[in-house]
Amino acid sequence: MPDNKPHDALFKATFSQPEAAIGYIIKFLPNIAPLLKFERYERLADSYIQADLAEEMSDITYRFELVEKQKTGKNKSKKLKKNRTVSIAFLFEHKSFAPKYPHLQLMRYLLNKWMDDLKQLKHLEATIPIIIYHGQKTWHYKPFHTYFEDIPSEILKYIPNFDYHLTDISHYTKEDILNLKVQFLTNTFIAFKYYKTPDKLLAEAQYLFDTLTELYDNEIATAYFSTLLTYIIRHQVISIDIIKIIKTMPTKTRPIFKNLYDKIVFESEERGEVRGKEIGKEIGKEIGKEIGKEIGKEIGKE
Repeated sequence: MPDNKPHDALFKATFSQPEAAIGYIIKFLPNIAPLLKFERYERLADSYIQADLAEEMSDITYRFELVEKQKTGKNKSKKLKKNRTVSIAFLFEHKSFAPKYPHLQLMRYLLNKWMDDLKQLKHLEATIPIIIYHGQKTWHYKPFHTYFEDIPSEILKYIPNFDYHLTDISHYTKEDILNLKVQFLTNTFIAFKYYKTPDKLLAEAQYLFDTLTELYDNEIATAYFSTLLTYIIRHQVISIDIIKIIKTMPTKTRPIFKNLYDKIVFESEERGEVRGKEIGKEIGKEIGKEIGKEIGKEIGKE
């Protein structure tokens, strides 16, 4: 199983910021955005991902109040009951390829969410699942009912059918992402897009850092920068090149980012040293086994 922690950490550092989550909804779900009261939201503390899928997916969920007066057509509207809510679940797919049956994963997720609703809210809450995917292979969306081949429509009506919103970052150009102009979200999508190509990721690092320099005294931005910098370093961008970029930053921000850089590199080196010792032990054991086998063979011959 690949190490997904850097991806997971950057996803959570981004979508845990309400501004990034709301910015995403406005940009990617323009038909849903007018239905929500963005000033009345709650980030849900629970995760609804099954334990056996925790290595493959991460989630961050927000609850929004719905606007009471909803437009239903030209010059027509419908008044909803007060305090009606909807949940929007951001799900991050760790794998570099799309699952064959994403609806099955989502059904398990939604069932967990709705079972929790019955405990907490005493009623079921509409939930919109959003998948953020940054794999190298294109995610080909298919409606759930299409997986059931050659089935009469009379039978299909008994099969659950629902939709999800997909953002496959590989489909977006650099210009598309820059045009989002959503703090943190833009930086993260650029990093996700180029994580497999260190030279391109380095080429974008200047932009990724520059957009954060104005927030140098903001704790949230500093924490995000630390996560972003860790992500870049973990994806084999040469450290000396990062130092060169940091040296071009404004004088007031340079010491803060340099200190973060030093801390991250030190922690990375410590992790590498520990892992190196573990690998050495594992190799030593294997070599010992092989030598033991050879000695055993020789003794057997005698």
